[in-house]
Amino acid sequence: MKIRNFFVGAVMALAFIVGCQEKEQNLGTPEISISVEEMTFTAEGGDQELTLTATRDWKVNTDADWVVVSPESGAASAEPQTVTVTVLENTGMDRSADLLFTIGMKKKALTVSQAGPGGSAEALIVYYN
Repeated sequence: MKIRNFFVGAVMALAFIVGCQEKEQNLGTPEISISVEEMTFTAEGGDQELTLTATRDWKVNTDADWVVVSPESGAASAEPQTVTVTVLENTGMDRSADLLFTIGMKKKALTVSQAGPGGSAEALIVYYN
């Protein structure tokens, strides 16, 4: 009798645990999209937003220390997510960086450009004949 009660209790506990687990949402094939492919900032810097839709967990990579992305990663969602790109003040030459949003093998690039008071590096090149 005690073994039967123990067995019934164990089955009920297992059913409770399985029933409480979060169901995985099937969002289809791996896809990622961003609302813009380029952002341009003045020398003062600032913030701009974009929307991102990803059917898998995503993250963003960049090697530019003057660009901050918030959030840097997110969970898969059928709903668009808002991502803020913040650029620090530029006291030098014009600059540009690529941000790479990824979900595994799928990638989308965002080019961030910022004017600087020093102008373009190409404008400094002097040509001699």
